[in-house]
Amino acid sequence: MLKCMNKFNLYITKGIVKQIEDEVIKSYPYEVCGVMMGRSFNDGFIVLKVQQMEGLSRHKWAFEINIREWMTIIREGRREGYRYIGLYHSHPDAQPIPSNADIHRMLECPGEIWLIVSIFREGKVKMAAYTMPSASSALARIPIEIVGREIAKSELGINNDFTSFI
Repeated sequence: MLKCMNKFNLYITKGIVKQIEDEVIKSYPYEVCGVMMGRSFNDGFIVLKVQQMEGLSRHKWAFEINIREWMTIIREGRREGYRYIGLYHSHPDAQPIPSNADIHRMLECPGEIWLIVSIFREGKVKMAAYTMPSASSALARIPIEIVGREIAKSELGINNDFTSFI
């Protein structure tokens, strides 16, 4: 069951969106996966840093996460003052809807946000975000809002320490 999770939003700065889009376009037709880090707010999270993972293996329809690499990226992000938000990964030539393998992984890490980025042969990119709040809950879609530097700084309270990522 898919429902919209109204109390959380995923804010992503334009710079981060461009970085993710560039990665998935460059890697096409293979999947790409990375870690999203940022800050939490009353109504959601803002992604301020992403880091692509090399993984154990990459295929057209799958990406195998290297758990040690994933944990290392999270630890480094926390040392830099970021909070772990979740993962982003691409779905080449497919809609941004979680696969069975994605849902299985979400069940392993409840509360993690997954940003799925579709990339099609003609270069069209679409994004959707999801979470599984708990192991016994339904899959929830999270609204995405792409924000500019001014919005991130004024309305979301992002200070100068983070401007290099906006």
